[in-house]
Amino acid sequence: MKFFAFLLCVTSIFSFCFCFNVESVFASTSPIYCRITSETMLYKTASASNDLENQYFNLEQTYFAKIEEVLADFYKVSYLNVVGYVLKENVTAVYSLPETPYPENITLNINASVSAVVRKTPSNDGDYVGLVPCDETISYFGSIEGTEAISGLGNCWYYITYSSYEQGVLVGYVYAPLTENLTEIVTNTEEVVTTPTSADVSDIVSPELLNSSNLLIIVSLSLIGGFLVLLLFLPFRKNKKPNLNRQKQLSYDNHPKIDNENFDF
Repeated sequence: MKFFAFLLCVTSIFSFCFCFNVESVFASTSPIYCRITSETMLYKTASASNDLENQYFNLEQTYFAKIEEVLADFYKVSYLNVVGYVLKENVTAVYSLPETPYPENITLNINASVSAVVRKTPSNDGDYVGLVPCDETISYFGSIEGTEAISGLGNCWYYITYSSYEQGVLVGYVYAPLTENLTEIVTNTEEVVTTPTSADVSDIVSPELLNSSNLLIIVSLSLIGGFLVLLLFLPFRKNKKPNLNRQKQLSYDNHPKIDNENFDF
């Protein structure tokens, strides 16, 4: 019986975990996101080195990066699935979940008259990654100042991704003057919690948990789990019916034995 209760308890716990992808953080502990409040470089290591090998791209101001780890001078963050490091002094810690943490669906096109080489670093000397044909649409992550690939056209490069059947997924840099039609990135004006003491449950708990039907399921699973845990640890007893024959035998055995030799018949 206890084994059966244990299985039910484990099943309930796993059901709860798989039903909800909960991103819940208590505001009294660590910040959840950081807001990009000034020009901020996303570094590949926890170092502010200006070496192009150590830089990804500039993060878009007014948007956010998700904090993965808190270091002395840096936050380890993820931004549009790119993991890197930002200086704490360039960002503002956020203790709530922003509705739009990153610029969404930002794309651009390669010029109709040229193809663009994708390189590992924003430089003509960067390793070759692949080639994007003319007029193709690519996804934009951010921009960075690299080397001037074509004299007089500047040193701006874009960090991008491009997928094709022949080359798979390309991730790297293309020279900005070879592109056009970059989606406008609007200012993010949403309000967020920047101090741990002012956060409430709606700021630190995933919205899925605040849905009334989900709350009902959670309460039900919690009650079931609590009952099963209680059942699991309570001693298991059986109510046995008294054995009347046994009791009679014991009663008979307790009487003194009669020695027939002491009696005359």
